[in-house]
Amino acid sequence: AGRIDDFLRKKIGMTFEKEDYYPEEGLVIDEKVLNDDGIVSGVDLVASIKEILDNFNFDTEIIAASVRNARQVRELAEVGVHIATIPFSVIK
Repeated sequence: AGRIDDFLRKKIGMTFEKEDYYPEEGLVIDEKVLNDDGIVSGVDLVASIKEILDNFNFDTEIIAASVRNARQVRELAEVGVHIATIPFSVIK
């Protein structure tokens, strides 16, 4: 999830720290939501993948990787991911 957010910010030359929050609904720049082929954030992508897997009753678990901050952990838990890679600094 975090790497998608990093990619979107780098795409527009935005400077940021890895633990900076990136909104689930994406960044609005000049009244347009920043996206890459319809992907507006890492959490949004994970939510979309979960919906597809649920629609087709795939028996699988979702792993969210590169979680950057506590708010992103909460958003991914709300989406319903089964596993997340979370840095110790965020767990504290």
